[in-house]
Amino acid sequence: MGIVSRVVAGAVAVALGVLLAAPAPSAVAATKVPGSFVVRGSGAGHGVGMSQYGAYQLSRAGDSASDIISFYYPGAAVATATNNPRTIKVQVLGPTPDDRKKATLTVSGRFTLTDGSGTAVGSFTAGKATLKVSGSKVAATIGKKTVKAARLVIATSGVATLSGAQGSYHAGTLQATVIGKRLNVVNQVAMNTDYLYGLDEMPASWGTAGGAAALQAQAIVARSWVITQILSHLDPSEQPADAGRAACDCHVYDDQRSQNYTGWKKAGKKANQPWLDAVDATVHGTTVDVVRPAGSPGEIAETPYFASTGWASGAGTGSNADVFGTASISYLSGVVDPYSAQAPANPYRSWKRTLSQAKVAKLFGVEKVVSIQILTTYEGGLVESLTATTASGATKTLTKTSAAWTSALGVPAPWLTSITAK
Repeated sequence: MGIVSRVVAGAVAVALGVLLAAPAPSAVAATKVPGSFVVRGSGAGHGVGMSQYGAYQLSRAGDSASDIISFYYPGAAVATATNNPRTIKVQVLGPTPDDRKKATLTVSGRFTLTDGSGTAVGSFTAGKATLKVSGSKVAATIGKKTVKAARLVIATSGVATLSGAQGSYHAGTLQATVIGKRLNVVNQVAMNTDYLYGLDEMPASWGTAGGAAALQAQAIVARSWVITQILSHLDPSEQPADAGRAACDCHVYDDQRSQNYTGWKKAGKKANQPWLDAVDATVHGTTVDVVRPAGSPGEIAETPYFASTGWASGAGTGSNADVFGTASISYLSGVVDPYSAQAPANPYRSWKRTLSQAKVAKLFGVEKVVSIQILTTYEGGLVESLTATTASGATKTLTKTSAAWTSALGVPAPWLTSITAK
Protein backbone atom coordinates (compact mmCIF):
# COMPACT_ATOMS: atom_id res chain seq x y z
CA MET A 1 0.00 0.00 0.00
CA GLY A 2 2.46 2.24 -0.81
CA ILE A 3 2.50 5.14 -3.30
CA VAL A 4 4.97 7.42 -5.25
CA SER A 5 3.84 10.94 -6.31
CA ARG A 6 5.15 14.44 -6.86
CA VAL A 7 4.93 14.83 -3.09
CA VAL A 8 7.05 11.71 -2.64
CA ALA A 9 9.58 12.77 -5.24
CA GLY A 10 11.44 14.81 -2.62
CA ALA A 11 11.58 12.00 -0.07
CA VAL A 12 15.27 11.45 -0.62
CA ALA A 13 16.06 15.04 0.35
CA VAL A 14 17.16 14.80 3.99
CA ALA A 15 17.75 17.57 6.47
CA LEU A 16 20.73 16.46 8.53
CA GLY A 17 21.94 17.96 11.79
CA VAL A 18 24.88 16.63 13.79
CA LEU A 19 25.90 17.13 17.41
CA LEU A 20 29.08 15.59 18.72
CA ALA A 21 29.88 15.75 22.44
CA ALA A 22 33.25 14.99 24.01
CA PRO A 23 33.58 11.53 25.61
CA ALA A 24 34.02 10.90 29.29
CA PRO A 25 37.51 9.35 29.70
CA SER A 26 36.35 6.76 32.24
CA ALA A 27 33.54 5.47 30.04
CA VAL A 28 35.67 3.56 27.56
CA ALA A 29 36.51 0.39 29.50
CA ALA A 30 33.20 0.00 31.33
CA THR A 31 30.84 0.11 28.33
CA LYS A 32 29.60 -3.10 26.69
CA VAL A 33 29.08 -2.91 22.95
CA PRO A 34 25.90 -4.76 21.84
CA GLY A 35 25.86 -6.84 18.69
CA SER A 36 22.52 -5.44 17.54
CA PHE A 37 19.56 -3.21 18.41
CA VAL A 38 15.81 -3.86 18.45
CA VAL A 39 13.57 -1.14 17.06
CA ARG A 40 9.94 -1.25 18.23
CA GLY A 41 7.09 0.75 16.80
CA SER A 42 3.64 0.66 15.25
CA GLY A 43 1.76 1.66 12.14
CA ALA A 44 2.61 0.99 8.49
CA GLY A 45 3.49 3.27 5.62
CA HIS A 46 4.86 6.77 5.15
CA GLY A 47 2.16 8.50 7.19
CA VAL A 48 0.89 11.23 4.84
CA GLY A 49 -2.75 11.57 3.82
CA MET A 50 -5.38 8.90 4.38
CA SER A 51 -4.81 5.98 6.73
CA GLN A 52 -6.62 3.01 5.24
CA TYR A 53 -7.31 1.33 8.59
CA GLY A 54 -8.41 4.67 9.99
CA ALA A 55 -10.77 5.12 7.04
CA TYR A 56 -12.18 1.66 7.72
CA GLN A 57 -12.92 2.54 11.34
CA LEU A 58 -14.50 5.88 10.41
CA SER A 59 -16.70 4.07 7.89
CA ARG A 60 -17.74 1.56 10.55
CA ALA A 61 -18.70 4.51 12.75
CA GLY A 62 -21.00 5.89 10.05
CA ASP A 63 -18.84 8.42 8.22
CA SER A 64 -19.30 8.82 4.47
CA ALA A 65 -16.51 8.75 1.89
CA SER A 66 -16.66 12.55 1.75
CA ASP A 67 -16.36 12.75 5.56
CA ILE A 68 -13.32 10.46 5.54
CA ILE A 69 -11.55 12.42 2.81
CA SER A 70 -12.27 15.77 4.46
CA PHE A 71 -10.82 14.44 7.72
CA TYR A 72 -7.57 13.08 6.30
CA TYR A 73 -7.05 15.89 3.78
CA PRO A 74 -8.12 18.97 5.79
CA GLY A 75 -8.90 21.82 3.44
CA ALA A 76 -9.74 19.50 0.54
CA ALA A 77 -13.08 17.94 -0.35
CA VAL A 78 -14.79 15.56 -2.75
CA ALA A 79 -15.92 17.24 -5.97
CA THR A 80 -16.55 16.10 -9.53
CA ALA A 81 -14.58 16.07 -12.76
CA THR A 82 -15.46 15.12 -16.31
CA ASN A 83 -15.58 11.36 -16.84
CA ASN A 84 -12.63 11.33 -19.21
CA PRO A 85 -12.76 8.22 -21.43
CA ARG A 86 -8.97 8.19 -21.82
CA THR A 87 -6.87 5.12 -21.16
CA ILE A 88 -3.62 4.80 -19.24
CA LYS A 89 -0.70 2.41 -19.48
CA VAL A 90 0.37 0.40 -16.44
CA GLN A 91 3.77 -1.25 -16.61
CA VAL A 92 3.30 -4.86 -15.51
CA LEU A 93 6.70 -6.19 -16.56
CA GLY A 94 9.93 -4.54 -17.52
CA PRO A 95 13.00 -2.56 -16.64
CA THR A 96 13.60 -1.68 -13.96
CA PRO A 97 13.66 -3.75 -11.70
CA ASP A 98 12.81 -6.68 -13.99
CA ASP A 99 15.53 -7.07 -16.62
CA ARG A 100 14.32 -10.24 -18.31
CA LYS A 101 14.49 -10.62 -22.07
CA LYS A 102 11.88 -13.38 -22.32
CA ALA A 103 8.51 -14.23 -20.74
CA THR A 104 5.74 -16.77 -21.23
CA LEU A 105 2.28 -15.46 -22.10
CA THR A 106 -0.64 -17.78 -21.22
CA VAL A 107 -4.12 -16.93 -22.52
CA SER A 108 -7.36 -18.69 -21.58
CA GLY A 109 -9.31 -17.59 -24.65
CA ARG A 110 -8.73 -16.74 -28.29
CA PHE A 111 -6.30 -13.86 -28.73
CA THR A 112 -5.07 -11.61 -31.52
CA LEU A 113 -1.76 -9.90 -32.13
CA THR A 114 -1.46 -6.60 -33.95
CA ASP A 115 1.49 -4.31 -34.47
CA GLY A 116 1.69 -0.71 -33.30
CA SER A 117 -0.06 0.57 -36.43
CA GLY A 118 -3.05 -1.74 -35.90
CA THR A 119 -2.11 -4.25 -38.60
CA ALA A 120 -3.07 -7.81 -37.66
CA VAL A 121 -0.12 -10.16 -37.42
CA GLY A 122 -1.84 -13.24 -36.03
CA SER A 123 -4.94 -14.75 -34.45
CA PHE A 124 -4.65 -17.74 -32.14
CA THR A 125 -6.68 -20.09 -29.99
CA ALA A 126 -6.14 -20.30 -26.25
CA GLY A 127 -2.65 -21.35 -25.32
CA LYS A 128 0.86 -20.13 -24.70
CA ALA A 129 3.21 -17.77 -26.48
CA THR A 130 6.83 -16.96 -25.79
CA LEU A 131 7.66 -13.27 -25.92
CA LYS A 132 11.31 -12.36 -26.27
CA VAL A 133 13.62 -9.57 -27.35
CA SER A 134 14.78 -9.78 -30.95
CA GLY A 135 16.98 -6.76 -31.59
CA SER A 136 14.73 -3.71 -31.39
CA LYS A 137 11.60 -5.82 -31.89
CA VAL A 138 9.52 -8.22 -29.82
CA ALA A 139 9.17 -11.73 -31.16
CA ALA A 140 6.15 -13.83 -30.25
CA THR A 141 6.39 -17.56 -30.86
CA ILE A 142 3.15 -19.57 -30.79
CA GLY A 143 3.67 -23.19 -31.72
CA LYS A 144 5.79 -23.16 -34.86
CA LYS A 145 4.86 -19.62 -35.86
CA THR A 146 6.89 -16.54 -34.91
CA VAL A 147 5.83 -12.96 -35.52
CA LYS A 148 7.85 -9.82 -34.84
CA ALA A 149 7.03 -6.14 -34.41
CA ALA A 150 8.39 -3.07 -32.66
CA ARG A 151 5.15 -3.14 -30.65
CA LEU A 152 3.00 -6.23 -30.24
CA VAL A 153 -0.53 -5.53 -29.04
CA ILE A 154 -2.31 -8.50 -27.45
CA ALA A 155 -6.11 -8.53 -27.12
CA THR A 156 -8.24 -11.37 -25.80
CA SER A 157 -11.76 -12.14 -24.65
CA GLY A 158 -10.17 -14.46 -22.10
CA VAL A 159 -7.64 -13.87 -19.35
CA ALA A 160 -3.92 -13.47 -19.90
CA THR A 161 -1.08 -14.08 -17.48
CA LEU A 162 2.59 -13.33 -17.98
CA SER A 163 5.49 -15.00 -16.22
CA GLY A 164 7.10 -12.48 -13.91
CA ALA A 165 4.01 -10.22 -13.69
CA GLN A 166 2.03 -10.11 -10.45
CA GLY A 167 -1.46 -9.93 -11.93
CA SER A 168 -3.70 -11.32 -14.65
CA TYR A 169 -5.25 -9.26 -17.44
CA HIS A 170 -8.58 -9.19 -19.22
CA ALA A 171 -9.55 -5.54 -19.73
CA GLY A 172 -7.86 -3.41 -22.36
CA THR A 173 -4.77 -4.70 -24.14
CA LEU A 174 -1.28 -5.90 -23.28
CA GLN A 175 1.46 -4.20 -25.26
CA ALA A 176 5.00 -5.55 -25.51
CA THR A 177 7.99 -3.45 -26.60
CA VAL A 178 11.75 -3.42 -26.12
CA ILE A 179 13.28 -0.81 -23.82
CA GLY A 180 17.00 -0.81 -23.08
CA LYS A 181 17.33 -4.26 -24.71
CA ARG A 182 14.83 -5.63 -22.18
CA LEU A 183 11.25 -6.84 -22.56
CA ASN A 184 8.65 -4.28 -21.46
CA VAL A 185 4.91 -5.01 -21.14
CA VAL A 186 2.10 -2.61 -20.25
CA ASN A 187 -1.63 -3.08 -19.70
CA GLN A 188 -3.54 -0.25 -21.36
CA VAL A 189 -6.93 0.20 -19.68
CA ALA A 190 -9.63 2.80 -19.05
CA MET A 191 -8.42 5.23 -16.37
CA ASN A 192 -11.63 5.90 -14.48
CA THR A 193 -12.97 2.34 -14.29
CA ASP A 194 -10.86 -0.66 -15.37
CA TYR A 195 -7.64 0.69 -13.85
CA LEU A 196 -9.37 1.27 -10.51
CA TYR A 197 -11.14 -2.11 -10.63
CA GLY A 198 -7.70 -3.72 -10.82
CA LEU A 199 -6.18 -1.91 -7.81
CA ASP A 200 -5.47 -4.17 -4.86
CA GLU A 201 -5.00 -1.51 -2.19
CA MET A 202 -7.78 -2.22 0.32
CA PRO A 203 -9.53 -5.49 1.25
CA ALA A 204 -12.82 -5.81 -0.61
CA SER A 205 -14.19 -7.72 2.39
CA TRP A 206 -14.36 -4.43 4.29
CA GLY A 207 -17.32 -3.54 2.12
CA THR A 208 -19.50 -6.13 3.86
CA ALA A 209 -18.14 -5.33 7.33
CA GLY A 210 -19.15 -1.68 7.62
CA GLY A 211 -16.37 -0.39 5.39
CA ALA A 212 -18.23 0.46 2.16
CA ALA A 213 -17.52 4.18 2.62
CA ALA A 214 -13.83 3.43 3.14
CA LEU A 215 -13.73 1.55 -0.17
CA GLN A 216 -15.39 4.50 -1.90
CA ALA A 217 -12.90 6.90 -0.30
CA GLN A 218 -10.09 4.66 -1.53
CA ALA A 219 -11.47 4.73 -5.07
CA ILE A 220 -11.71 8.52 -5.04
CA VAL A 221 -8.22 9.17 -3.69
CA ALA A 222 -6.73 6.51 -6.03
CA ARG A 223 -8.36 8.19 -9.03
CA SER A 224 -7.21 11.65 -7.90
CA TRP A 225 -3.70 10.36 -7.37
CA VAL A 226 -3.37 8.79 -10.81
CA ILE A 227 -4.73 11.93 -12.47
CA THR A 228 -2.08 14.06 -10.75
CA GLN A 229 0.57 11.59 -11.87
CA ILE A 230 -0.47 11.89 -15.48
CA LEU A 231 -0.63 15.68 -15.31
CA SER A 232 2.77 15.85 -13.61
CA HIS A 233 4.76 14.28 -16.43
CA LEU A 234 2.67 14.46 -19.59
CA ASP A 235 3.87 17.13 -22.02
CA PRO A 236 1.54 17.18 -25.05
CA SER A 237 4.14 19.15 -27.01
CA GLU A 238 6.58 16.25 -26.72
CA GLN A 239 4.46 13.13 -27.04
CA PRO A 240 0.94 11.84 -27.75
CA ALA A 241 -1.43 11.59 -24.80
CA ASP A 242 -1.21 7.80 -24.72
CA ALA A 243 2.59 7.57 -24.93
CA GLY A 244 3.43 7.61 -21.23
CA ARG A 245 6.92 7.85 -19.77
CA ALA A 246 9.62 6.91 -22.25
CA ALA A 247 11.55 4.90 -19.63
CA CYS A 248 8.68 2.41 -19.22
CA ASP A 249 6.19 3.21 -22.01
CA CYS A 250 3.81 3.75 -19.09
CA HIS A 251 1.98 6.36 -17.06
CA VAL A 252 2.21 4.39 -13.80
CA TYR A 253 3.78 1.24 -12.40
CA ASP A 254 1.90 -1.73 -10.94
CA ASP A 255 3.72 -1.64 -7.59
CA GLN A 256 4.49 0.62 -4.62
CA ARG A 257 6.19 3.16 -6.86
CA SER A 258 2.63 3.98 -7.94
CA GLN A 259 -0.37 1.94 -6.80
CA ASN A 260 -0.64 -1.83 -6.39
CA TYR A 261 -2.33 -3.03 -9.58
CA THR A 262 -3.12 -6.70 -10.23
CA GLY A 263 -5.73 -6.25 -12.96
CA TRP A 264 -8.19 -9.10 -13.43
CA LYS A 265 -6.71 -10.93 -10.46
CA LYS A 266 -8.52 -8.31 -8.35
CA ALA A 267 -11.38 -7.32 -10.65
CA GLY A 268 -12.37 -10.82 -11.73
CA LYS A 269 -12.93 -12.45 -8.35
CA LYS A 270 -16.53 -12.65 -7.16
CA ALA A 271 -15.41 -11.99 -3.59
CA ASN A 272 -14.06 -8.60 -4.69
CA GLN A 273 -17.43 -7.34 -5.97
CA PRO A 274 -17.73 -4.83 -3.05
CA TRP A 275 -14.63 -3.09 -4.40
CA LEU A 276 -16.06 -2.87 -7.92
CA ASP A 277 -19.30 -1.55 -6.45
CA ALA A 278 -17.35 1.11 -4.56
CA VAL A 279 -15.62 2.25 -7.76
CA ASP A 280 -18.97 2.35 -9.58
CA ALA A 281 -20.44 4.47 -6.76
CA THR A 282 -17.88 7.18 -7.62
CA VAL A 283 -18.89 7.33 -11.29
CA HIS A 284 -21.96 9.39 -12.21
CA GLY A 285 -22.44 9.11 -15.95
CA THR A 286 -20.55 12.05 -17.41
CA THR A 287 -18.74 12.88 -14.16
CA VAL A 288 -16.56 11.12 -11.59
CA ASP A 289 -15.64 11.91 -7.99
CA VAL A 290 -12.21 13.42 -7.31
CA VAL A 291 -10.56 15.38 -4.50
CA ARG A 292 -10.05 19.13 -4.97
CA PRO A 293 -8.33 21.66 -2.69
CA ALA A 294 -10.61 24.27 -1.14
CA GLY A 295 -10.75 27.39 -3.28
CA SER A 296 -9.21 25.66 -6.31
CA PRO A 297 -12.11 24.26 -8.33
CA GLY A 298 -9.89 23.52 -11.33
CA GLU A 299 -7.17 21.65 -9.44
CA ILE A 300 -6.95 17.99 -8.46
CA ALA A 301 -5.46 17.41 -4.99
CA GLU A 302 -2.46 15.18 -4.47
CA THR A 303 -3.75 12.30 -2.38
CA PRO A 304 -1.05 10.01 -0.98
CA TYR A 305 -2.31 7.33 1.40
CA PHE A 306 -0.88 4.56 3.55
CA ALA A 307 -1.91 1.55 5.63
CA SER A 308 -2.08 2.62 9.28
CA THR A 309 -1.19 5.44 11.64
CA GLY A 310 0.91 4.45 14.66
CA TRP A 311 -0.31 3.80 18.19
CA ALA A 312 1.53 6.37 20.33
CA SER A 313 -0.57 8.64 22.54
CA GLY A 314 -1.69 11.57 20.40
CA ALA A 315 -0.31 9.94 17.27
CA GLY A 316 -1.46 11.24 13.94
CA THR A 317 -0.63 11.53 10.29
CA GLY A 318 2.40 13.57 9.30
CA SER A 319 2.76 16.65 7.14
CA ASN A 320 4.28 16.18 3.71
CA ALA A 321 7.07 18.61 4.70
CA ASP A 322 8.07 16.59 7.78
CA VAL A 323 7.78 13.20 6.10
CA PHE A 324 9.08 13.89 2.60
CA GLY A 325 10.93 17.19 2.97
CA THR A 326 8.83 18.76 0.19
CA ALA A 327 7.21 22.20 0.12
CA SER A 328 4.31 22.30 2.57
CA ILE A 329 0.84 21.59 1.18
CA SER A 330 -2.00 22.85 3.37
CA TYR A 331 -4.30 19.82 3.00
CA LEU A 332 -1.37 17.48 3.79
CA SER A 333 -0.66 19.13 7.13
CA GLY A 334 -1.42 16.05 9.25
CA VAL A 335 -4.23 15.27 11.70
CA VAL A 336 -4.52 13.52 15.07
CA ASP A 337 -5.73 10.03 14.22
CA PRO A 338 -7.03 7.68 16.94
CA TYR A 339 -9.10 5.70 14.45
CA SER A 340 -6.40 3.43 13.06
CA ALA A 341 -5.82 2.13 16.59
CA GLN A 342 -9.55 1.40 16.94
CA ALA A 343 -9.91 -0.52 13.67
CA PRO A 344 -10.56 -4.24 14.20
CA ALA A 345 -7.94 -6.79 13.15
CA ASN A 346 -5.33 -4.14 12.42
CA PRO A 347 -2.08 -6.13 12.10
CA TYR A 348 0.11 -3.08 12.66
CA ARG A 349 -0.54 -2.59 16.38
CA SER A 350 3.11 -3.28 17.04
CA TRP A 351 6.20 -4.53 15.28
CA LYS A 352 9.90 -4.89 15.87
CA ARG A 353 12.96 -5.03 13.67
CA THR A 354 16.59 -5.87 14.44
CA LEU A 355 19.47 -3.68 13.32
CA SER A 356 23.05 -4.93 13.31
CA GLN A 357 25.80 -3.02 15.09
CA ALA A 358 27.54 -2.57 11.75
CA LYS A 359 24.46 -0.97 10.17
CA VAL A 360 23.92 1.38 13.11
CA ALA A 361 27.59 2.40 13.27
CA LYS A 362 27.56 3.15 9.53
CA LEU A 363 24.32 5.09 9.81
CA PHE A 364 25.71 7.38 12.51
CA GLY A 365 29.22 7.44 11.09
CA VAL A 366 30.92 6.20 14.26
CA GLU A 367 32.93 3.13 15.32
CA LYS A 368 30.70 1.47 17.93
CA VAL A 369 27.27 2.38 19.33
CA VAL A 370 26.11 1.31 22.79
CA SER A 371 22.68 3.00 22.94
CA ILE A 372 20.20 4.94 20.81
CA GLN A 373 17.67 7.45 22.12
CA ILE A 374 14.60 8.82 20.32
CA LEU A 375 15.36 12.48 20.92
CA THR A 376 12.53 14.31 19.13
CA THR A 377 9.48 13.57 17.02
CA TYR A 378 7.51 15.60 14.53
CA GLU A 379 3.90 16.51 15.20
CA GLY A 380 1.92 13.29 15.10
CA GLY A 381 4.70 11.33 16.78
CA LEU A 382 6.76 10.54 13.68
CA VAL A 383 10.49 10.20 14.34
CA GLU A 384 12.63 13.30 13.76
CA SER A 385 15.95 12.97 15.66
CA LEU A 386 17.89 10.05 17.11
CA THR A 387 20.92 10.28 19.40
CA ALA A 388 23.55 7.53 19.48
CA THR A 389 25.99 7.10 22.34
CA THR A 390 29.32 5.55 21.36
CA ALA A 391 31.51 3.15 23.30
CA SER A 392 33.75 6.07 24.24
CA GLY A 393 30.81 7.98 25.71
CA ALA A 394 30.49 10.50 22.89
CA THR A 395 27.04 11.27 21.50
CA LYS A 396 25.93 11.99 17.97
CA THR A 397 22.50 13.25 16.96
CA LEU A 398 21.00 12.90 13.48
CA THR A 399 17.88 14.64 12.22
CA LYS A 400 16.10 13.39 9.11
CA THR A 401 12.72 13.49 7.43
CA SER A 402 10.47 10.68 8.64
CA ALA A 403 10.59 8.96 5.25
CA ALA A 404 14.38 9.04 5.33
CA TRP A 405 14.41 7.47 8.81
CA THR A 406 12.00 4.75 7.71
CA SER A 407 14.29 3.89 4.81
CA ALA A 408 17.53 4.16 6.80
CA LEU A 409 16.28 1.95 9.63
CA GLY A 410 14.42 -0.50 7.39
CA VAL A 411 11.23 -0.26 9.45
CA PRO A 412 7.55 -0.34 8.36
CA ALA A 413 6.65 3.14 9.64
CA PRO A 414 8.06 6.25 11.36
CA TRP A 415 6.14 5.84 14.64
CA LEU A 416 8.90 4.47 16.89
CA THR A 417 8.40 3.34 20.48
CA SER A 418 11.95 2.44 21.49
CA ILE A 419 15.37 1.35 20.28
CA THR A 420 17.12 -0.99 22.71
CA ALA A 421 20.41 -2.86 22.75
CA LYS A 422 20.10 -6.59 22.20
